[in-house]
Amino acid sequence: MPSTGLLTSPVLTRPRRRLPRPVPPFSHETLASYLRRLQIANGLPADRTGANLGIKPGDDIAVILGALTGRPADALRFALPQLRTDDRRIAPLLRGEPTHTHSACQLCCRRAGIAQDVRRWVTHDEVICLHHRHWLGSPLDEATQQLDLAGHPDVLAAWRRHRNLITRRGRTAVHDVYETSARIVSDWHHQNRSLPAVTARLDSLRAGRPCTYLDPLVHAARYPTAVALTALLTSPHWRHLAFNADDTRVRHFLQRVADTVTNGYYPTGGQDPLRHHLNNGVPAQRVLPRPGAPLAQSAST
Repeated sequence: MPSTGLLTSPVLTRPRRRLPRPVPPFSHETLASYLRRLQIANGLPADRTGANLGIKPGDDIAVILGALTGRPADALRFALPQLRTDDRRIAPLLRGEPTHTHSACQLCCRRAGIAQDVRRWVTHDEVICLHHRHWLGSPLDEATQQLDLAGHPDVLAAWRRHRNLITRRGRTAVHDVYETSARIVSDWHHQNRSLPAVTARLDSLRAGRPCTYLDPLVHAARYPTAVALTALLTSPHWRHLAFNADDTRVRHFLQRVADTVTNGYYPTGGQDPLRHHLNNGVPAQRVLPRPGAPLAQSAST
């Protein structure tokens, strides 16, 4: 996780008394996001360094924000991961360690009376707001592109399965395997492999509108397939068969993939992303379409 990244900036005003509008931080909000919202709410120019709030490089930001908002410094450290000190007093109370950022659920923000975009630190599995059944997605997915998953219980079920895998296998192990699995499924899709479930899910999500390969609904359509492959590759039994010198056992694993992951597609050929991963420990070198390249009307073409 990056540091606070405070830089020298012209100070327009240096308030020392409590601010008239001490807006609360959002859970796991980035420091820059909270400082921007706090300044805007109080009629100050939005400055990501906090200089307009009287914050200077080297200051204990939690203490200063506590004085300005009336909130305990430790409560601010709990809500804003970048304010946590090296002794990690609060981190053990948190589930996982945030690794990247994306926008908070828009509906959750509205319920909290927040009109602006809120950026949050998230772990790799925080792709869905279960309360509102919204797809939040990858770091590439912007706030304006969040998806309503009503009518897509398979995506919600995949998220629950993902969280259960983390509980059973451990966050680090699942994170590493999920990243590989998501890449394999993405490469299958780009190579036009037959993935009927992904095709049907994508067609339903986009409802006939055009989209590109980086559209968040494409990520959502692939997600259950990636989680299903993650489940196999984190299972000690199936992993033993997958990475085995006995071809009969490998074929047994690949048939399991066809039956439970790809809806019939049996990975074949040395350049198949999964076969390449099993043989070399990494997926095949990627040859991807341009980021803005349109996706065909049929996801299988």
